[in-house]
Amino acid sequence: MKLLLCFVAALALAVPVAALADGSHPPRDCYKSKCPPPTPTPGPTVTPEPTSTPTPEPTTTPEPEPTTTPEPEETPPPESVPGEQGPPGEQGEPGPPGEPGTTAPACVSNRTGQWRLLARTVRVRISNVRVSFEGNRLPIRRSTFNGRPVFKATIDMTGLRRGIYTGRVRYTITTRSTGRSRRWTKVHHWRVCYGNPKRGGREGHNAFTTTIL
Repeated sequence: MKLLLCFVAALALAVPVAALADGSHPPRDCYKSKCPPPTPTPGPTVTPEPTSTPTPEPTTTPEPEPTTTPEPEETPPPESVPGEQGPPGEQGEPGPPGEPGTTAPACVSNRTGQWRLLARTVRVRISNVRVSFEGNRLPIRRSTFNGRPVFKATIDMTGLRRGIYTGRVRYTITTRSTGRSRRWTKVHHWRVCYGNPKRGGREGHNAFTTTIL
């Protein structure tokens, strides 16, 4: 056992001590005692780059809208109170006479119309027929139409001026089946110098010259 220990010690003295990690050799005392741990070589220190701080964008302040001032309303002037009426002035001189005007021609009718009086049915009898125009009695003519009696009177409007004139007929109507009689009166109007403003053929007082009895 002692021989083995001596052999190991001799072998350790003969082997050179390994270099340290940084290339330096340990101290001489390290061969016999425990060597201290190698001191690490500090590497280059990495300096962190400065972080760029974002620049805040400027805040735009909205422009205030212009305030429109309403125009003042015009106040109407107060109504003036009329004063007392003054005395009348003097009468002025008469002016020169004007030119004589033209007189509008007066319309005079030259029309002659026929008034037909027709019985409504053959079951009645017409008698005592009296026809007048503007209070003047007119002669009548008697005829028939489909078995019904017809009375005709001529309305003479010659020389009448513009206006509306009235014709009147009075008659007695008798029912043949019962023999009952009644007295009737009917009126018709004629226009003179009017014409028809609407150019129609059947309008106005002169539309129908036939009266049903």
